[in-house]
This record gives sequence, C-alpha cells and structure tokens, in this order.
Amino acid sequence: LTKVDLMDPGTDCADALLLHLGSSGGKLSGQGQATGLPALAHGFVAVVSRGQRDVASGVGVRQALEAERNFFKNTAPYNGSAFVGRVGTDSLVGKLSDLLHRRITQYLPALRAKLQGLIRAARGELASLGRPLHPPGPEAAKLAKRLCLDELSAYARRVQESLDGVEPCAFAASSNDFGGLGEFGGSAGKGGGGEGGRSGMAAIARLFDQVFAGSIEGIDALDGLDDTYIAQVIENSSALPRSLFVPEKAFHALVKEQIARLEEPGIQCVELVHGELRAMAARCLQLESNGAVAGKSMGRFPKLAEAVACLVEGLLGPLAERGKDKVGAA
Repeated sequence: LTKVDLMDPGTDCADALLLHLGSSGGKLSGQGQATGLPALAHGFVAVVSRGQRDVASGVGVRQALEAERNFFKNTAPYNGSAFVGRVGTDSLVGKLSDLLHRRITQYLPALRAKLQGLIRAARGELASLGRPLHPPGPEAAKLAKRLCLDELSAYARRVQESLDGVEPCAFAASSNDFGGLGEFGGSAGKGGGGEGGRSGMAAIARLFDQVFAGSIEGIDALDGLDDTYIAQVIENSSALPRSLFVPEKAFHALVKEQIARLEEPGIQCVELVHGELRAMAARCLQLESNGAVAGKSMGRFPKLAEAVACLVEGLLGPLAERGKDKVGAA
C-alpha cells in the first residue's frame, strides 16, 4: 500500500495491514472481514515512496528511505509491535527476497536435473555424429567422401539384408496400409510388415501366397455365365456356314471376359508390393513418416538421406507403373 503518509488525520490502513488469510479454508480473520478488502496470502505492506514533489526537489532514494523510517517510527499505530515487518520498504524487500529464495530452493533441483539431462542428450548426439570434418581442406573433403560412400554401402547392405530376412531389427511395422483396397483389405490388415512382424521378401511372399491368391480364389469363374448368355455369345460370334462344334471365337470371347476380371486384383497386388518395397526402403533409411531422419543412419548427412530417399522413390515409381502396364496387357 503506497502513499500512506497522505491519509487524512485520524485515519490509517491498520486494518488492511492486519488482513491475512485464515488458517483454515483460506477464510479471512474476523478483523479482516470487517474491512471488505481482498485478503493476500502474504498480507499487505505499507510504504511511503517518493512523490513527484520529492523527485522535483531532488530528494534522493537514501533520503526518502530515511524519511520513511522516521514516519513509521513516529506515527501511530504503525510504530506498534503488531506492525513489525508490515511497514516500510525494508520490510517489503525482505518479504520479496524471502519469497524469491524459497521459489529458487523449490524449483532449482528440478531445473538442474533437466539441464543435466539435456546436456547428456546433446553430448550423446554429438558423439553419435562422429569426429569433426574441420578444418576444411583436402583431407576433410576426402573424409567426407569416404563417410558418404560408407553410408551408401551400409544402406545398400541393410536393404539386401531386409530382402534376405537376416536383419530382424529392421522388421518394424511399416506405414503401408492394406485397408480400403477391396478384397485385399480384409486379409492383409494394416502395416506393411504383415502379420507376425513379416518384412522384406517374407511380407512380399505373403502378399502373393495369401492376399493375392485369396482374392483370386474368391472369384467365381462361372459368375455371370448362364446358358442364355453363352448361347447369345455363340450366336453373335457364329458365321455362315453353321459349325457342328462350339465356335472358337465364342470360346475366346467368354475366356477374355473372365480373364479381364483378374486385372483389378493384379493391379492391387502390384500396388501392395510397391508399398511394401517403399516401406522397407524407408525402414532401412530410418525415416519418419514425415521424411525426417529418425535414427543414426545418415543422421550426419540429412541432405544425403533426402537424396537417397528421392532416388529410391524415383526408381520404384516407374517400376510400379511398368508392372501395372504388364498386368493390363496380359
């Protein structure tokens, strides 16, 4: 509470200074309730402070503090024992310093532990990046080229090991989603790794042996072929003179219609295999779904990782289109 020295004679702020939170439930004390003022957890502190006139007349801070001490020392009821620690700038500074000290003591251990954890993580990441390439020069350039070749060789090795199924650590579930692909959705589920953590060639073989084969077996070869339709096809393809046996043209027309029904499952199978290969390549490169490098692999060379990812995508994309074209041509 500031400028208490300007209060009218016979008035004071004693009730406000004695106002405090009660010991139970945060309720006000009886004396505090009569004032109608808000209760503070640490109470009010009365100060005098310099006025504009003091500032204009050149009263210094030390002089103002001394004048404040004399005011509270010689003015009732502020000079009573009940107001010790509740009046004066010195009391306010002491309260704030005590609060600051307690908060620092309360939160400093947690902040220190958090900073130490961040330092350890940063040091671990720095150690994983390997030795520095500086100072720049011929030796640094040679070292960078050698490290890039080592990373590319390691990536090619991981891809081959994933295809051969000899690297279980890379068999995490992929981001390929089999759902929503017609007859493939029910038996494949979600995750390019398939059931039981399959990955690489095992997952691709499962696509052919179970998913694709199941969709083919679910097709009824005689669906839509009744006697009336067959007779109509034979009549349409027959030419003069009439043949004793079923015309070959009618047989070809009927067979082509049924074979055309295999095109959609075949194209879907190509898409699933393409998705599994992309997921396997991403796992070997240790990329997140948003393209960010997740692990140590090529983590030192993020641009190299992005270039490899783009190159792999550029290779797999045309192959998938060629596969679809072959399925459609068949």
